[in-house]
Amino acid sequence: MILIAAIMAASVPSTAMTLKPFRSAAACVIRKDRIGAADLAFTAPGSPDEASAAANLKALANCSNGLAPSRVADGVALQLYSELVVSRTQTPFSREAEAAIANSAVGQSEHATSEAAALNCLAALRPEAADTFIKATPDTRAERESLTTLLATVPQCVPAGARAAWSPADFRMGLARSMYRAAPVRDLVHKGY
Repeated sequence: MILIAAIMAASVPSTAMTLKPFRSAAACVIRKDRIGAADLAFTAPGSPDEASAAANLKALANCSNGLAPSRVADGVALQLYSELVVSRTQTPFSREAEAAIANSAVGQSEHATSEAAALNCLAALRPEAADTFIKATPDTRAERESLTTLLATVPQCVPAGARAAWSPADFRMGLARSMYRAAPVRDLVHKGY
């Protein structure tokens, strides 16, 4: 069962307000340890590597505002991706190539939840729409149009019988983390950008 209605439902407070604590925690961690923050955001959500990176990131304790390390990592990915990636483009895939990419992305991590695996798949199949969605101001036409493209692709990215559900903020931040991990953002941070 795929639950995508949660993404499309109007949210009160708005997504912009919902993202505020995540953006604040991410900005604090990035300001105090940019490389450590970049490394945390690069780990797979829920993985032992994420737990290890979080344990080694001293700034996390003072900046997290009670948010789970994985949530702060999502916020860091959203901020660094938006800051360092100009745009993502894609070459259209054949149906066979899309199916292979979807199967690969969905099966790529034993630690990934159905939601995380689906977001990785969306990032691989629709990088332009994902890029536009991540960078769009919440509640705008650009956000809605890119979301429509992404939602049309969700069924390809969720295995039969699996369940995936997101709040609007979770969808944006999780997709940002998937895009961050697919782009050379971490390398740019390590090079001083």
